[in-house]
Order: sequence, then C-alpha cells, then structure tokens
Amino acid sequence: MISRTAIILFLIVLFCSIVYGSELFYEEAVNRYNEGVRAQKARDFYSAQTSYQKSIIIDKSTRCKKYIFNNLGVLYIENGQVAKAEIAFREALRLDPDYKIAASNLALLYLKLAISYKDRGDTARALDNFEKAFSYYPSRTFIIEGEKELKADNSEN
Repeated sequence: MISRTAIILFLIVLFCSIVYGSELFYEEAVNRYNEGVRAQKARDFYSAQTSYQKSIIIDKSTRCKKYIFNNLGVLYIENGQVAKAEIAFREALRLDPDYKIAASNLALLYLKLAISYKDRGDTARALDNFEKAFSYYPSRTFIIEGEKELKADNSEN
C-alpha cells in the first residue's frame, strides 16, 4: 500500500512539473513570437506567419496571444489579405476587449475599406465600413468627418 507521504510527494512533484512545464511552453511561445517580429521587420512574411502560428499553438495560456493575433493582422494587411486581417484583429480583441492597438488597427482596416468602396461608388458598403471603423475607434475625428462627407455626397445624388 502506498504511504500518505508518497502520495503527497507525488502530488508536489506533479504540481511543480505542471507549473514549470507551462512556463517552458510560455517561454518557447515568446521565442517564436520574437522570431516572427524579426522576420516581419525583415519583410520575410512567410517566416513571420509561420513563427506566429507556432507561437499560438505552443502557448497554452493567453498571455501573449493578443499580441500575436494583432501582429498577424498587420502581416495580413501587408500581404493584402484583408479578410484574414479582420479575423486576426477580432481574435486579439476577443482575448482582450480593451486592447487599444488591435482596436485601432481594426478601425484603420475598416476605414481603408470604406475609402476603397467610396472610390468605387459603393456608398452603402462605404458607410457600413465607416460605421464599423467608428465603433472600434469612436474618438477618431477623421473617421467622423469621412462618414459625414460621404453622407453629404450621397444626399446630393
């Protein structure tokens, strides 16, 4: 029969290995994230994306995932992958609804889409994207002014 001391000792070892093991995962995730940042700065988008995705898989916590998803969003924008960028920014905000950098990036994405739709004459989609931009960053006056201008142009037609 196993003694009480052996069970307690086993539980302590198990607890320490879980705690220490999760720290190793976190450290490895941060290393992959930093590799991604370096690759992105070097304009090596494939390596950056691969490193960010590995970091997401490795990190079992959510401590750095909001940063990873935000950087992935920027990476996707740089590659013209707007839909993927939107998903990445939204995931960063799901993890931390108060993450202002991701909110700002998402607002700018919607603003770019609004301007693109406006230039193509698609007023409905332009207004929709101005409203989305405003919802993520309501204090940006250029978003408000752009929306007002578009509504004024639309009422003249």
